[in-house]
Amino acid sequence: MKGILTTVGFLLIILVVFEIYMTVLRAHKQPGPVSKKINRWLWWTASSVAYRLNQRSRHLILNSIGPILLPVLTAVLLTFLLVGYAFIYYPRLPQDFNIVSQPETTDQMREALYFSGVTLLTIGYGDVTPRTDFMRVIALLEGFSGVAVISLVITYLLTVSSAVQHKRAVALSFYHQAKHGADVAGFIIHYFRRDNFYGLEEIFRNGTRDIQILLESHIEHPVIYYFHSISVYKSMPRVLFILLEAANIINICLDQEQYVNTTDHPEIDTLEESALQVLNDFIVALSLEIETQKHIETPEIELKRRKFCFYRTMRNLKSAGIKTRSDEHLALAEYVSGRERWERQLHRLGYFLGYDWDELTGDNNLQDAVHDEPDELNQPLVGNKILPKSDNLRNNTKHKSENE
Repeated sequence: MKGILTTVGFLLIILVVFEIYMTVLRAHKQPGPVSKKINRWLWWTASSVAYRLNQRSRHLILNSIGPILLPVLTAVLLTFLLVGYAFIYYPRLPQDFNIVSQPETTDQMREALYFSGVTLLTIGYGDVTPRTDFMRVIALLEGFSGVAVISLVITYLLTVSSAVQHKRAVALSFYHQAKHGADVAGFIIHYFRRDNFYGLEEIFRNGTRDIQILLESHIEHPVIYYFHSISVYKSMPRVLFILLEAANIINICLDQEQYVNTTDHPEIDTLEESALQVLNDFIVALSLEIETQKHIETPEIELKRRKFCFYRTMRNLKSAGIKTRSDEHLALAEYVSGRERWERQLHRLGYFLGYDWDELTGDNNLQDAVHDEPDELNQPLVGNKILPKSDNLRNNTKHKSENE
């Protein structure tokens, strides 16, 4: 029994050391086994409850998960250390310790847990002290372990907070340019002056750099995935949508000859490929590959929605005086094909992170994506389906019939 408890104790200590190395010290998209289980389990539990409520309640619930993940992980790791060292002390009590006052009825496991706790937290009351050299070494190691784990977790927490703030700052820069929502045509029109585009290349160059930095932040600190923002425009799926849709519109909808310096610019291709890479890496890191193969809408509804987005975009561009492709039927086919490259993945990523498709993209109605915070009157998602609201479906059908 003594050997078994000692082995189990050392295994728990080794697990904590391995977890700290994988999650805190090593920059990799896969965290340690403990934090991965905690993150997934808490997020799954919260999502299961949140998706049964209205939109605002869902965002409030999911928003609370990220900030509590690190304290929960810290508590679990310290508990593992406390129990692990207690298993080492337990079979050696009381013979290897000096105990000031020990009643005959004292529970040895309770005494081991008590001594392990005061040693781990470096309190050291002195009522229980190790007598043998081996126990003194173990006690010193435990005190060092407690200080090291708490210090590293605090440093990690500060780093994660900084990365989350940077993500929100990047999202905010696109939020204002997209007319306080997901109006990507408006985003492009914002840089159209005197029959030409100015500054788009610089914006896309900075956007490429920013999302690559954010990708590295998520790789180094996977817990960032679970920091859900109540304000949808601060979410990573919204940023990716604006960049991917902007590249799609510029490459397909604009007159290629009139705006050759914009449509044939390498920064556009770099932006699109970088955004696709970031999206794919997010899908892999969150193990959503299988989910992205599923159709969330029927092919007919999916095609109608994409057609509606295309014609709305073309109409808005023309109203701003921007020349568009003359062969609209070919442009429509290319637009639909372009969206096929990333839409289903972004759909699934947004759903996993707690966002409706309409509030991310405003596909059916741009007004769904202009609010800073969700309207509590919006309907929740139904089951595992991302369904557009009935009002939006009516608007979609109405606008579609007008276009046709």
